[in-house]
Amino acid sequence: MAETQAPPPLPQSQPSFGKRYSTIIKLLGVGALVLVLLVPLMMITGVLNDRLTRRNEAVTDITSSWGKEQNLIGACLGNSVSIQIQSGQGSGRT
Repeated sequence: MAETQAPPPLPQSQPSFGKRYSTIIKLLGVGALVLVLLVPLMMITGVLNDRLTRRNEAVTDITSSWGKEQNLIGACLGNSVSIQIQSGQGSGRT
């Protein structure tokens, strides 16, 4: 009687592309999201720079007209007080 041998093992099936490279796919997805989210950040930065430039122009304009040496010219108040002093010589007391 001939000995029966076990059949050879079945070949391992290769994992799918998604399972094999799942970490790389996730990293690429995160990188793409970062690049997409940089666009609104750059837009906000542009608006802030425009506003800062406009503010600096306004401050320069105001300080150039109001920040120079100024002379205070106004009404002068005068108070004329006359004091009459009477001497005690003609009082008639002895």
